[in-house]
Amino acid sequence: MTLIKVTDLGVGVEEGRLEEIFQGPQPAHAGAAMPTGGGLGLYLARGVLGAHGGSISIDSKAGEGATFILRLPGKGAA
Repeated sequence: MTLIKVTDLGVGVEEGRLEEIFQGPQPAHAGAAMPTGGGLGLYLARGVLGAHGGSISIDSKAGEGATFILRLPGKGAA
């Protein structure tokens, strides 16, 4: 298995929303502020990695940035 970690120093993600950010674009509610980014990138990344036997997860705290962990299967892995 290959493990790749990508860390940013952004705003981070609240603990209760860690899985939510991988669910893809959600319709905006009337009067809601438009979020920065539409959420499509992480949704697609999870789908592509999953189709190849890998995964993506996040370790984050609000206000402290985030680390995205990508796990890619090794040669011959199912």
